[in-house]
Amino acid sequence: MPERRSVRATLDGNSAQVNKAMQSAAIVEPPLSVSLQTVTKAEAVYIETRSRILKGTLAPGSAVNQEALAAELGVSITPLREALRRLEMEGLIRVEAHRTMTITPLTSRELDETYAIRTQLDPFAAGLAAANTSVAAGVNSAAGSPGDG
Repeated sequence: MPERRSVRATLDGNSAQVNKAMQSAAIVEPPLSVSLQTVTKAEAVYIETRSRILKGTLAPGSAVNQEALAAELGVSITPLREALRRLEMEGLIRVEAHRTMTITPLTSRELDETYAIRTQLDPFAAGLAAANTSVAAGVNSAAGSPGDG
């Protein structure tokens, strides 16, 4: 049966370091914005590696140095390989020459789709930001500046 341990899902990707620091310092955990989950090491490595691929920390087209990545994540090679196989099934990693694993680069179609989405979302986001700035400026001017009165 695989070893289970508690892993905090964090957005910054430092869950193993956070858990280790909290255990060694014996401090009380702050309230969590994300609930704790009990997952296998392979699942935790999968979540972290997938996050790094999607954020671009692991660059498309780059080879995965399994030994270095396992050491960086603080796990043995076995849970890393399980995670990489799962990522391969999702199409995020590809195996070349029966051993070398690389991060799957975007196809020209995926790149075109990404730019098409960005051309629609960027102006929308800018409009929302401008509207929020206008609302905030109106609130500040209605409240008056310090020293008025």
